[in-house]
Amino acid sequence: MLLAASVIGTLLLVAIVAPLVTDASGTGFVLMRKKASIALTVGSSDAKIGERIHVSGALSGVNDRAYERISLAITQPDGSVTYPAQGKSTYTSRTGSFSIDFVPKMVGKHTFAATYGSYFNNAVAKKDVNVLAKISQTPGPQTPVKAASSLALNLSSSSITLGQDMRADGKLTSGGIGISGAPVSVKVTLPDGSTVNMGRSQIMTGPEGAFTVDYKPTVTGTYGLAATYGGSTTLNASTTSVSFTVAAPDPVPEPTPLITTSITLTPASATIETGRSMHASGLLRGSEPVAGVAVALKVTRPDGSTAYPTQGSSATTGSDGTFSMDYTPAQAGSYKLTATFAGNSQYDASTVTVTFTATDPAPPEPGTGPGTGPGPGTGTGQYDFLVTASGSTYTVKSASGATVYTGSNAATAIQTALNSLTSGRTVKQTVMLQGSFSVTKAISIPSYTILVLDGKIEWGSTSVGYIITASNKNNIEVRGGEWDGNRDVRSMTSSSNPMYFYKCSDVIIADLKVYDGTYDNIEFEYSNRITISGVESYNTNWNSIILAYSNNCVVENCYIHDSEQGGCYFYCEDDGIAQTINNNIIRNNRVERTLTSGLSFSIRGVEDRTDGGLIEGNTVIDCGRDTDHPGINIGWGASRLATNTVVRNNVIYSTTSLGEGGIEFAGNGCVCEGNTIYNTPGYAIHLVGINNRVIGNSITNAGWSDGGAGVAIEGSNNIVTDNTIKDCRTYGISGSSGNTVSPNTFSGNGKNVR
Repeated sequence: MLLAASVIGTLLLVAIVAPLVTDASGTGFVLMRKKASIALTVGSSDAKIGERIHVSGALSGVNDRAYERISLAITQPDGSVTYPAQGKSTYTSRTGSFSIDFVPKMVGKHTFAATYGSYFNNAVAKKDVNVLAKISQTPGPQTPVKAASSLALNLSSSSITLGQDMRADGKLTSGGIGISGAPVSVKVTLPDGSTVNMGRSQIMTGPEGAFTVDYKPTVTGTYGLAATYGGSTTLNASTTSVSFTVAAPDPVPEPTPLITTSITLTPASATIETGRSMHASGLLRGSEPVAGVAVALKVTRPDGSTAYPTQGSSATTGSDGTFSMDYTPAQAGSYKLTATFAGNSQYDASTVTVTFTATDPAPPEPGTGPGTGPGPGTGTGQYDFLVTASGSTYTVKSASGATVYTGSNAATAIQTALNSLTSGRTVKQTVMLQGSFSVTKAISIPSYTILVLDGKIEWGSTSVGYIITASNKNNIEVRGGEWDGNRDVRSMTSSSNPMYFYKCSDVIIADLKVYDGTYDNIEFEYSNRITISGVESYNTNWNSIILAYSNNCVVENCYIHDSEQGGCYFYCEDDGIAQTINNNIIRNNRVERTLTSGLSFSIRGVEDRTDGGLIEGNTVIDCGRDTDHPGINIGWGASRLATNTVVRNNVIYSTTSLGEGGIEFAGNGCVCEGNTIYNTPGYAIHLVGINNRVIGNSITNAGWSDGGAGVAIEGSNNIVTDNTIKDCRTYGISGSSGNTVSPNTFSGNGKNVR
């Protein structure tokens, strides 16, 4: 072999570490307290043309080495810069390791470099490798050489039963060496021949090129699972596929028949004056009175909105099966009182609705008081069209009682009622739905429409589709009832949210329950002046409520819980397109048990902005259970700062070790005030940015799991004063240099200020 006569250049590989955000992430942040360093190791400092060079890397000196981004570049002998098989960057494993793989095409010294960088912590490492010729070479351009790649998929089982999860372990290699940090696309072929792409983006291989695929089939039959690697500048593409079968489960024995129940509900009178309490007596019976069970209670007002009686959302039956409800009407009109028993293992469900009329008090007799009596009535009725469900028969009637549709398709009935409203109207008209509806195609709601649900709508098939949707519409209200996305029988896809609105304005979603979304429960994109109020949203595969690229919106008085990702997110994607989430309000909500943040103003791209936001009066419990996200988040890191945003008077705490920080506060000129934060495994407040004020907060027992400070500062010219900080494991306040951090009240901390 001959050593090349000269070294033409040096190849520089640069890696920049930023918080890693996968498709499972809503926001990301890293709190750095150590000096980062990178070590690069190569098996031999000499290599040959066309043969793979493998460099092992290790990141240390950061709090969390897992999934950090490393930028890569290689300077070749001719001075040009290229990139390894992993591309321009890769990500560390859970232990901080990463790999660099490259097939040289020219003789001479190649310099590999890896760089980690963050707002306050960075490191770079370089490694030189000399490349020799395999045979005597003559001067002139060399033919590029690409190495072969290989994909492998191993199923956990070749056959499973419907309801079980299928798991496949995959690996990407080249020349027997695993390729980490490479994108692999995974596709599932269903028994009917249709295909489903897994997730929102490609899977990135981990250490040694490993990756996993989890999929839950929804029908029986034979499935195909294919993995594809598209190749790189140094590796050829490769693909592989496997198949498995899904069998029906064994027949389930017929259950014991449930006892039929009935509810009677009797108002004290048929009419009552506004401002006086209406009392109604109820009785739940099966073969005998049913004692000690919950009965859901609801009041429907004349305008179609719903409320709870004095007893709240439910009452418990007494030993004789009785219960009661009381309600004081504030406006004249017809009211409905609804009592519903959901059933249990012994008794079947039942419901009843009764009505009463509220009237304005009579005017005083002539000569006994001011005024001349009431004027003419201006009411227009409760609805313009009524859709009722009786079993599988759906009927649409006009306000005059004329039947305009009868059939067995619920979605067609509802759409017929909506389409029958006055064309070109500029005032709202109302469609009321009564009963239980099972829809198999999306309902499109037009502008200037109020849709009131007195009952339940569920998605009734395994196919893809929204329950209700609108595009480029305005002046819409959706009120009342239950909206069931039926996620357990459907594939995970963002095209099947129960509610989806695109480029809409002046929309109200109120006083309803929505759950089991296959991705999100409620989603708005590019919308303005949206109000979501009095909503219970839960059991979703992704975020419970998300408003992307939307401005001037309010989410208030909602109960958001048990989400596989986030609670309520205002969101901008890192797509290079400037977007805004400005002047939005999240207040007086209760959020519990979310994997990522409970509440968030999440700007993912450096070009995106969030300005004039308000998060206040919320209670956030056990959010950020992935141990990486805070309960409340604004901004993202040092380069994505919120402006003119206020986070105040919230209560944030954790009841278990699953959780991270209280508030991630990345801003410029923002205020974090009057919050109560306690029992957080990580920091209570992580302040990033400049010219912010953190004042009057109460912090207790922060950092008991990972040692985070009560207030951890990364930035300058911030004011942190008048806070009460106690019982923090390490510091009450860290990062005080360049900031005003007094006066504050400290007690029981490891140390007060660093």
